[in-house]
Amino acid sequence: ERDFSQIDPNEIESVTVLKDASATAVFGVRGANGVILITTKRGAEGKAKVSFSTSAGVNVRTKDLEFANSYQYASYYNMMKVNDGGVATFSDEQLETFRNHSNPLMYPDINWIDYCMNKAAFQSQHNVNISGGTSNMKYFVSAGLFTQGGMFKQFNATDDFNFDYKRYNYRANVDMNLTKTTLVRIGVGGWLVDRTQPGAEGDNIWGSFSEFTPLSSPRKYSTGQWPHVNGRLTPEIQLTQTGYRTIWENKAELNVTLQQELNFITKGLIFEGTYAFDTQNSNITNRRKLPELWVA
Repeated sequence: ERDFSQIDPNEIESVTVLKDASATAVFGVRGANGVILITTKRGAEGKAKVSFSTSAGVNVRTKDLEFANSYQYASYYNMMKVNDGGVATFSDEQLETFRNHSNPLMYPDINWIDYCMNKAAFQSQHNVNISGGTSNMKYFVSAGLFTQGGMFKQFNATDDFNFDYKRYNYRANVDMNLTKTTLVRIGVGGWLVDRTQPGAEGDNIWGSFSEFTPLSSPRKYSTGQWPHVNGRLTPEIQLTQTGYRTIWENKAELNVTLQQELNFITKGLIFEGTYAFDTQNSNITNRRKLPELWVA
């Protein structure tokens, strides 16, 4: 039983879904909710065949949260104050300045998602595999690379804090006839993942998109310090001024299967035994820093 979320699609020969009781009985209680069987490609007798594929795509933000702009926010804020028996916080002149954007430095209008994120990000997938064999040995060898860029803007920061993702896949399946009645099948596969992400926790950044108002300024103060609201850093500062994290993951899988024909006992009888070994490790490096904050 293995996680197949990181497998290279170019390695897959077939996918079978088992859902009735007779098909899943051999898997015991683990098959109670059905079983997904993924069969990887294997070699066939014949000359070596080399296959190469590459593709590129774009990830696009399809649905964003819709926020009030600064003029709407200030207007609703005034209505709240008046309805609670108080006085309006923003004057008519200030509301008009928010509306016409005549003084964006003092009266900003920030959509934090648009300000911090690009509209799209690039991704690509590449694979090369070789297969072939003789009557006694068949092989399939595959290597793949999948890349996916993050959507956060860099803001001329020196550290690359974006959600960058690279995955390297590899697989080698070999079938060997030791004798006319004995077959050994060896399969080695796995993946290596190299990820980068902002130093601040991702949930804090996404939460800040809705917590910070369009009136919040993303700009650095003249004192050289960065603004914050109630101890929370603005999304831009969380991205550019808190460092970054790198994650390296490695997963290796090994299968060794022995098939022995036992026709001398009864025709069609086959003994099959499989040994499987998995190993996985990861390394996380945090390069954190704390910006100077302006305290009101």
